[in-house]
Parts: sequence; C-alpha cells; structure tokens
Amino acid sequence: MNKLIPLAALLLLAGCSKEKPVDMPSELVDFNASAKVERLWSASVGGSDEVLRLGLGLAVQGDRVYAAGHNGEVVALERASGKAVWRTRTQAPLAGATGVSGELVVVGSSEGDVIALAAADGANRWRVKVKGEILSAPAVGADTVVVRTVDGRLRGLAASDGSQKWETEEQVPRLSLRGTAAPVIARGPRDCRVR
Repeated sequence: MNKLIPLAALLLLAGCSKEKPVDMPSELVDFNASAKVERLWSASVGGSDEVLRLGLGLAVQGDRVYAAGHNGEVVALERASGKAVWRTRTQAPLAGATGVSGELVVVGSSEGDVIALAAADGANRWRVKVKGEILSAPAVGADTVVVRTVDGRLRGLAASDGSQKWETEEQVPRLSLRGTAAPVIARGPRDCRVR
C-alpha cells in the first residue's frame, strides 16, 4: 500500500502536464500601401549604445521640432529642413520627453531635474529639482508647467521661475511597467484641469 502512494502521486503529476498545444501565428498577407512614406531629413541628439527604453519623444510648435537626448542635449530643428536652429547641453541624464508651449521648452531627467529653456535660442531660463524620476513629457501651459514623476506625484511649477505652486499624489499600481503617462493641461470655460 505504501508503494502505491508515490506511484499514484507520480501519475497525478503526469496528468497535470503544462504542455498545451500552441496556436500558430496567422499567415502574413500582401496588401497595397495606401500612403507612400518618404524620409525628408534626419537628425541626431546624441545618446548611448545602452538600450534604456526611454520615451524621449519630439515636440512640435510652429515651424520647429524640439528633441532631447539622454546625454543631456536639447535641440531645436527647422521643421521643413531638419537644420539645427540651436543646441543646448543640460548636463543632466534626460529621461522625459520634451514639452513646449509659448516661449518655453521643458525637459526632465532621471535624477529629478526639471529644466526650462527659451524656445527662441535654447538659453537656460530655470532649473529646479523635484523628488522622483521624470519619464514623461512635462505639460507646459501659459503660467504653469506640470510634471509627473514615477512615484505618482504630479507637480505644478510656475512657468516664470520653476517655483512649486501645488502638488498632488496618485496611487501607483503595485505591478506596473516603468513609465508614466504625460500630463495634459485642459482648459474649460471656467477652469484649468490637469489630467
């Protein structure tokens, strides 16, 4: 009887095999392209060979494109030609995408630096430190810059000098990917809301 118990356990485990049939991927089909993609220009803002999975996206305002690289470089490019209008070295490991509005270009770093530059020439306007890594583009409004950090904090900074106007905190899910959504400033008929 004692010899049958291990044998029964072994048969039970064999019946609980995790091997299941795998669905094969669908066949690729040919299709007619509805749009022709053509490269007009390309530009570089530096970077590293290390794959960091950063969302350093572009910002567009008027006839300029603004971009940032992890090495700290921020560049303004002519939208039509890709020619550099100005380049600025921030000396910070940039991790958040570029935010732009009006006269300010704002970037954030993995060390909590929020850096505002003049959109016209890239001159430093102000630089402040917040607690937390910034992985998304700051939202830049007429008088407020809104920054979200990975710890769930949302901060409103004065566009004039970077001083903190307000702060709120959101619960961060226990299991989440490394990244945050960019805040959005939405103006209603009576107020200004941040989402």
